[in-house]
Amino acid sequence: MSKLTPEQSQILAELGRSGQGQVLRIHLADLIEEIGDVSECTSWEDTLGRQHAKKFIKEAFRFLDKPESTQTKKNDYT
Repeated sequence: MSKLTPEQSQILAELGRSGQGQVLRIHLADLIEEIGDVSECTSWEDTLGRQHAKKFIKEAFRFLDKPESTQTKKNDYT
C-alpha cells in the first residue's frame, strides 16, 4: 500500500540502476549480513529484533533490486 506517485516510483527505479544505487545496494547487503549474525545477541528479543530489522530493510529498499536484463534472448528460429 504505497503512497508514492508513479513519478516517485520511477525515480526510485532509476536510483536502483544508477551508480549511487549500486553503492547503496552493496552497503545494505553488508548491513543485512551484520544484522543476520546472531552470535552477538544477548537475548531472544535481540534475536527477534534483528529478524524484523532484516525484513524491514529488505522491504524498504526493494527498489534497489537488480534490474532485469533488457537484453533479448535469441529465439530458436534464427
